[in-house]
Amino acid sequence: MGGVNHQPCNKYLPDSTRLSRALSLARISLESANVVIEDVLLNELEQSGQGNPQEIIYHLDHCERHLDEMNDHLRSISDRYATERGWEPPSVNQINWGSVGYSLTRSQAVNPAKWDQMTKLRLTGSFRDVLRHYFEQVECLKEYSSGARASIQSLSRTIESGSFNRAVEENQAGSFKIDFARLYHGFAEFQEEFLASALLSTESWYQWIKAGSLVDEPTSAAQVA
Repeated sequence: MGGVNHQPCNKYLPDSTRLSRALSLARISLESANVVIEDVLLNELEQSGQGNPQEIIYHLDHCERHLDEMNDHLRSISDRYATERGWEPPSVNQINWGSVGYSLTRSQAVNPAKWDQMTKLRLTGSFRDVLRHYFEQVECLKEYSSGARASIQSLSRTIESGSFNRAVEENQAGSFKIDFARLYHGFAEFQEEFLASALLSTESWYQWIKAGSLVDEPTSAAQVA
């Protein structure tokens, strides 16, 4: 998740980098589970081996663990934010965010709807409101991951018997498709929000230290406050 770990500014960089890293690991675990599912299907189609549902469950379990880590880091950032009385670059309230968002959207760097959502959340409240929103979304992802894991668990015998592909192709009872679609969609939505908020944070920091803008040419030197 390089480039999205600057929230709310560099004063919180170690914690926000750990947060971003945990999100990356959660997504890697989801993709690893999906790769194992694809291997199971290929083994059946090519009659080259037997599927192991426990390997899929293992990766989904790790996905949930990394999501738990995310919430630990969110609490850490929130506690520090409160201790430092919510310090943020004053430039947050001095920037034309509509103009910045327009430029980022034209550059295909951000989802405009998510940009509007996160700037509104940040400007009508504080970064702590963003953290609360993150926490709620991570809890949803944990629920979706648990649902996907349960659906695979219910298909264990089907996978072990070599009937997984048939169950999927014929939309038999216990299909995991919707559970995985919900989890993938949830991750995609959340990562768009996470990116938009990070770009907002980075832009406000750059302008505060007079280091230019994300939508302009970088400056050669910054004046770190």
